[in-house]
Amino acid sequence: MLRIHVLAAALLLAACSHPPAKPANPMPASKVDDAQAAELAKLKATVGFLQDQVKDLEAQVAEANKETTRYQAGLQRAVAELNRCAQSSQARAPQRQPTFVQPAPAPTSPAQPARPARSPARVITLDLPEVTPLGDDVLVSAHLWNSGEQTARGTATITLNLDGREIDSAMIPFTADPGVDVGIQHRFNSPGEGALSANVSLDY
Repeated sequence: MLRIHVLAAALLLAACSHPPAKPANPMPASKVDDAQAAELAKLKATVGFLQDQVKDLEAQVAEANKETTRYQAGLQRAVAELNRCAQSSQARAPQRQPTFVQPAPAPTSPAQPARPARSPARVITLDLPEVTPLGDDVLVSAHLWNSGEQTARGTATITLNLDGREIDSAMIPFTADPGVDVGIQHRFNSPGEGALSANVSLDY
């Protein structure tokens, strides 16, 4: 171990006793300046080239933004035109009116043995009457239902109201068999402007 320390100390002394070697042929100062100037010129040229590339990219981005704005404006106009066409088609489409069929009276049957008494007819209106504008006129429709066990024959009076005030009425004859939905309707002429409503009263 002592020999190793002695040998290391000898090598350290030998290294310190010899100064570092100088370059064999140092470059003159003028040549060093020329080389630095040439390198600086190259760097300036590279920077100028990159600046030109950045300007070109900025111009392309600006043009792309203009194209995007034009496309968005065209898309908005197309959507608005489609909506307008759809609304026009709906306005021109004819409104379908429900078809009401008056049920035929029940056929008379031959005498039958006495049966238990049936409950009398009981006719009611299903929901509120429906008021449908037809140009200047208005159509009032209603549904009747006989919950009894006997056929009901009578008259339904349809009253048309404007702003809560009665302005017209019509009497419609009906025949309602047990458990049968009977539709009635009447068309009133030019009721005028305002809130329209209707009600139905039955006499049978």
